[in-house]
Amino acid sequence: DGALELTVESVDLRKGELRCYVTHAATIYDRSNVHVVGADVNLPLVSDRDEADLAFGVANDVDFVCASFVRSPQQIHELRGILGTRGRHTAIIAKVETVAALEKLDA
Repeated sequence: DGALELTVESVDLRKGELRCYVTHAATIYDRSNVHVVGADVNLPLVSDRDEADLAFGVANDVDFVCASFVRSPQQIHELRGILGTRGRHTAIIAKVETVAALEKLDA
């Protein structure tokens, strides 16, 4: 929701560390997401738990699934592959949340 705001103080790629200071404090809850402006975060679209949930949904003939933080058309193709033949008619709703992802929509 953008309540918490941090400013990057330093980056150590070797250690995989990002040091920040808080410019606007807020509470962080479980399953909170972080958006780093201008960063291309390379995380999988689907976790192991998501795959299990998708299998359950397909087995129970869900009409659609939703995917958050979609960054490329390839991720939608990956999700379609996970849904498989039985889920071929399942609609996918993609939540595009970054400018970089928006620019890739025509790909």
